[in-house]
Amino acid sequence: MGSSFSTTAPAAAAEHSPTARVIEINCKLVEYSASLSAANFLGLNHPSRFLCNSDTLFQGRFLGRELLLGLGRLYSLLPASMLQQ
Repeated sequence: MGSSFSTTAPAAAAEHSPTARVIEINCKLVEYSASLSAANFLGLNHPSRFLCNSDTLFQGRFLGRELLLGLGRLYSLLPASMLQQ
């Protein structure tokens, strides 16, 4: 007969809440479902790193430690040595 196409999103995708996503140095993607400050993320595990919003990565801007990671946003964890370039 004919082909049919569906424009309805799967139920699982429709129920998925936005998360704050961080790409770590080792390319591991970590997701947080609640707001988290940059300072809490960096904590003791990443003392020589900083976070950058993926939208401003090439503009040389980074997140202040007091800012919250926004749900639905993507961030990159980068080495502090990149700040001096």
